[in-house]
Amino acid sequence: MDRVMAHLPTNDAAALRFVSSGLTPKAECNLSQLMPAWAFALLLPAPDTCMRLASVLTRKRRERLVAHAVASGSLQYAQATLEATGLRPSLEHVKAAAQAGDLATCEWLTQPGRLRKSLDSSDWKAILEAAASSGNLPTCRWALAQDPGFRNGAAMQAAQAAARAGHAAVCEELLAVWRAAPELQRLQPAGFPLSGMRLFHAAVIQGCDMATVQKLCGGEQLERRGLKAPGDVTHPFAAALASRTPDWAAKAAWVESALASQPGAGSAEEPLAWSQDELQTALHAALCSPGEDWRARAEWCVARGAQACWSDLKSELLQATAAHPTPAAVVERLAWVQERAEGGVAAQSWASELAAKAVGEGSVSVLRWLLHVGVRPHGETMRPAAEDAAEEGHLEVLEFAREAAWPMEPYVMALRAARGGSLAVLQWVLRALYPAPEPGPGARHPGLTAELFFTAAEGGCVETVRWLAAQGCPVSDAAWDATHIWTASDEAWRRVARSGCEAAAMLLAELGVPRRDDIELAYDVVIWGEWRTLDRLHEAGLLSGLGSASTRGMNHPRQLLTRAFENGAPLPTLQWLVAACGPFSWAELGDVGVGRRVKSEREEVLAWIASQQAGEGPEAAA
Repeated sequence: MDRVMAHLPTNDAAALRFVSSGLTPKAECNLSQLMPAWAFALLLPAPDTCMRLASVLTRKRRERLVAHAVASGSLQYAQATLEATGLRPSLEHVKAAAQAGDLATCEWLTQPGRLRKSLDSSDWKAILEAAASSGNLPTCRWALAQDPGFRNGAAMQAAQAAARAGHAAVCEELLAVWRAAPELQRLQPAGFPLSGMRLFHAAVIQGCDMATVQKLCGGEQLERRGLKAPGDVTHPFAAALASRTPDWAAKAAWVESALASQPGAGSAEEPLAWSQDELQTALHAALCSPGEDWRARAEWCVARGAQACWSDLKSELLQATAAHPTPAAVVERLAWVQERAEGGVAAQSWASELAAKAVGEGSVSVLRWLLHVGVRPHGETMRPAAEDAAEEGHLEVLEFAREAAWPMEPYVMALRAARGGSLAVLQWVLRALYPAPEPGPGARHPGLTAELFFTAAEGGCVETVRWLAAQGCPVSDAAWDATHIWTASDEAWRRVARSGCEAAAMLLAELGVPRRDDIELAYDVVIWGEWRTLDRLHEAGLLSGLGSASTRGMNHPRQLLTRAFENGAPLPTLQWLVAACGPFSWAELGDVGVGRRVKSEREEVLAWIASQQAGEGPEAAA
């Protein structure tokens, strides 16, 4: 079993540990990849665990953590994660909750003032589509009720989303909502580019079973015209070959029969004649289907006369295997076309781009196969791909690319690895791509620069920053300072403020990295709304000089407080911040805006401001 685990993606391995009593649970996951909601929720069962994790994550990774939390189907877990990360929820989080069918979390997230910005009609339309794809009727009804002025136009697109996901009952109810407003059927809703019911029919054929296809599409005329591009699953024949259900062959036969019986289709005794474009589109749809039966679907198309060719196939294949992103899924499809198409993949103009994409995604097996069949990537396409791989931490594919002597810019590679927080890749870059440093006292690796240090600080990987410091990486650089407004050490603090990683900020303080005056450091943190980082800096005594006069007018204590109020700082943070910036006159602040807040928090902050302005003075805030 351990051997199997070694070959599984991180998140699959974590999920397997929860369902196998013979394996030791291991709290490790990749926040940039999908994971079953139930397994992810088990990774962080306690609020204090979530709090500790959030303290070492950058804003980008905390956003991913929240996205997983709201998709877990647990309001309690979503609330705890948002509190731990200190983030304000966004539209994307509401959509994730809707796609999970979690009505309670959706309602809580959309309370007035909780989101970063208010929702408009297009936002509610996106939420409705996400709810429809989950198959949860109560969530769909709730989303429809939020914007009745546009509900009918949005209902058709939501019905398509439900159909593609195979939720027949939800699809039928949303279709009924749309049909309740006949006048809207004569209009072309935004985002509904094809005429008539064509998109709806294709969605039903692709996502629902045969009985539902006959029920919802049987009484209407299918549209055959207007192919957009190879792999266009809005064509009914291609939709059948891209079917999410195993009865794809029955659907394809039904489509043929339905189209053959329509006026102008020709003689009923003769089989329907498909154009090569239609057959090619169906073949592309078959090759892109994520199921294990993709080969049977493709062979079925070939038996009907489809010709395997490479045109436009590279993007189609890579997009199609996204549902099952294993390199083997890509390789076996490429090999199937390679055996049948005229001219190999190496002769295609986009072959180098395909190899570069494999490098950027860390797909060593895809890269090996491409080189085996003769693909010779261009340096200008491989260099940026290698840099992407460095930031994503794909060490194995970088080692392979190095063996193939592909060009890499060492310093850029080091910066990208540092920004991505990948210590293993950074160490490899400094070891494999740079010449050995000159021996002797005071000798330093040429790749260790102040810019590398503050880039690593921005990446938020404490282990990487600490390792660089141990290697003697400088935190200041006269040459860098001479060409920039801020010094290199100032830039390290600015980058940490931007990333919002509490642990990285504390490490800079521990390492004694010089910082500019407290007002400017606090202002950078306040701009990004990183209140937990601001609190930690205050608790560590790093903001003791906020009341001092600043030489920079834009960062006067008054501007700092105004921005903190407007950006929605929590009341406890505002209270110590006011005390630290005092003494001052509340009249200097004028009419203080308190930003977007839920009603209870807004009332609490306004009441506190009123009490201060009434004469209790800033001393009461201490």
